Amino acid sequence: YKTSFKRKLKMKINFILISLVFLFACRNSKILGNDKIKNEFLKHLNILDSAAKIYSSDTISCCSNSIAFMVENTNVKIHSKATFHGFLFFTREDLVEFHKYYKEKVR
Repeated sequence: YKTSFKRKLKMKINFILISLVFLFACRNSKILGNDKIKNEFLKHLNILDSAAKIYSSDTISCCSNSIAFMVENTNVKIHSKATFHGFLFFTREDLVEFHKYYKEKVR
């Protein structure tokens, strides 16, 4: 009786330890995933910010990959229409909305 009780106790302890290991592993992967998303947002925001500094007009025509990323990952409706080649421009107002979305939802 004692050996089976000890054996069951060891199995329960092992189960709890393994569960805790998986729990922390999953939690860490979510944290790393959030960091990756934040880094992607920051990368594209930096590209769009740099372009906005170069152009003096309200409409900035470049960086279609960064514009596409922001449109796909935010709920922001931009002034540009999608073409066969993607989004070809954004406005300073769109950029403000991208930053606002990042501050409220991602950070």
